[in-house]
Amino acid sequence: MALKVFRRYWVLLLLFAEGSASFGQNVPLGIFYQAVARDNFGKELVNKTIDVKFSIISGNPLGTLVYQELHSGITTSKYGVFTLIIGKGTPTGGLYSDLSQVQWNTAYHYLKIEVKFDNDFVDMGTMQFLAVPYALYAQKSLEPGPQGPKGDPGDPASDHQTLSFDGNNLSIANGNTVNLSSLNVPHQLTLIGDTLSILGGNKVGLTNQIQDLQLDVNNS
Repeated sequence: MALKVFRRYWVLLLLFAEGSASFGQNVPLGIFYQAVARDNFGKELVNKTIDVKFSIISGNPLGTLVYQELHSGITTSKYGVFTLIIGKGTPTGGLYSDLSQVQWNTAYHYLKIEVKFDNDFVDMGTMQFLAVPYALYAQKSLEPGPQGPKGDPGDPASDHQTLSFDGNNLSIANGNTVNLSSLNVPHQLTLIGDTLSILGGNKVGLTNQIQDLQLDVNNS
């Protein structure tokens, strides 16, 4: 909880949290900021029109201004509460013109808040960003990486196997052999290409892929 007293007004920070993210899709860009405005007697400033300026500073609280935006004409609620989304204001300065350009991974970052109640902006203080906004940097994990080098296409024929049948044994190259001499059927088996046929019966196509052949007790 951050507390800042100045002249007639002060702002009590209630919530500072990142907007919800739906992983697997683009991360929503924005950071929720909610506070309550009170006068120096602790009374809420109800229905008060204010301007709020956010500055993101890199390195240290007095470091480089990387992004700044202004929210104008904000009206507090009947409880003195106002809610904003950092990233949705009007850019007013800094190295970058959009919140998405901030390089969160390069240094520590700080948030400076200024509020104008009457004529001038009043510095409400500067706080360090912790883990919350760095989820914006995690958005990069959803982006495709650079294309890798093209692999060797190889020899398509290297996956081909040869079926052979000597009247009793059915064999496949780089595979096994099944002895069919025990089949108690008065038919002749023939192999033409990758098609195995039985005389007076049906046929089965055996594709050119590595396979295991087996014969069960039912002569299948």
